[in-house]
Amino acid sequence: MAKTIYDYWFLQFEFPNEEGKPYRSSGGRMIWNEELQQEIPEGWTSTRLKDIIVENPKSKIKVSDVKNDGEIPFFTSGADILSTNESIVSGLNCYLNTGGNADVKYYYGEASYSTDTWCITAENETKYILPFVLNKIKPSMDKVFFQGTGLRHLQKNLLREYQFCFPDSNVVKEFSKLASDIFKKQHYLLEENKKLESLKQFLLPLLMNGQVTVGE
Repeated sequence: MAKTIYDYWFLQFEFPNEEGKPYRSSGGRMIWNEELQQEIPEGWTSTRLKDIIVENPKSKIKVSDVKNDGEIPFFTSGADILSTNESIVSGLNCYLNTGGNADVKYYYGEASYSTDTWCITAENETKYILPFVLNKIKPSMDKVFFQGTGLRHLQKNLLREYQFCFPDSNVVKEFSKLASDIFKKQHYLLEENKKLESLKQFLLPLLMNGQVTVGE
């Protein structure tokens, strides 16, 4: 739902105007932007990723040190998400592979990450836009931002310079209200799923050996 709203507001420029109608199709003024080489809504600007991101501390935890037996997700530069008992960050953060295959993950809540994972977020309401900006880059990330002979790595300096269209503060604020509720709901459902999975693992052996039965 959040991705659909983002695409509609930030890519098609159909965010609600002062009358609550879609901006662009209702005659909202568009201005040519030389840096982006496209028309953008009046009051919007072009910005670079480095101007909005906050880089979290580099992790000192290697993947090999994680026992995968905790309750807190542990992000790596691989496809799997492990678990641990100690968190490094909380809230909404994005986790980018720095080696192997290009990928972007995001998660709302307490989390940890490996030495080969770049963990970033953004200030205030802007953090709720960042996952969608990175998802837009994701299809081309491997070709554009991963370089090197032999084992290729994410070139952070190149990615920091990525330029995109940034909305005015009112649109950021309105989108953040919608997106924050969705991320929080997603986190709640994930936690509920963990509890149900744990309960299933406890009850299934008891059901199989007849120690407990299911009532009608």
